[in-house]
Amino acid sequence: MRITLGADPELFMIDESGKFRASCGLIGGTKEAPIPIGIGDGFMVQEDNVAIEFNIPPSPSAKDFCDNMQKALTALMDGVRQRHNFQIVNVAAAQFPMEELQSEKAQVFGCDPDFNAWTGKVNPRPHADDKTLRSCGGHVHVGLEHKEKIDVKTAVKAMDLFLGVPSVLMDKDVMRKRLYGKHGAHRVKPHGCSYRDWE
Repeated sequence: MRITLGADPELFMIDESGKFRASCGLIGGTKEAPIPIGIGDGFMVQEDNVAIEFNIPPSPSAKDFCDNMQKALTALMDGVRQRHNFQIVNVAAAQFPMEELQSEKAQVFGCDPDFNAWTGKVNPRPHADDKTLRSCGGHVHVGLEHKEKIDVKTAVKAMDLFLGVPSVLMDKDVMRKRLYGKHGAHRVKPHGCSYRDWE
């Protein structure tokens, strides 16, 4: 059985002073119509709230997955630096200046509902009392050639063990964990599933 891995990480930008800057109107692309990064088929980018979100093509091996992630990150870091003199930062959550949150895009939160593999129930939508708080995440997309032969919930539970637990130990951020990154979070997709606890 052929299995592929993809991802759609989100990233923030800061300017020379260290101020967080919204991607709105600067990067281009939307969830419905992402734009090519310009480094090959399947490498796409879009604005997601104030973050930059990128996609990599389905990867048939762990090495290809890592290579594709690095290739996309390098291209985006170079592009953001050259076009805007901004820097991409790897943080899970940040408080943005109010002036960066004035656009309509900066007020759009969340996506389609996701589900808990352990309970089978819909996860509640995140809510933050702090109106300046924004968070980044990333989902692992698992492509399954014969997904009817795989129990997606069991696969997601295994990903909790091998991806979710290590990510909790590695990520010291607490702001984002109040909103996202619950265990067992996933969506069933036409290609297989999207594991959403990798955040």
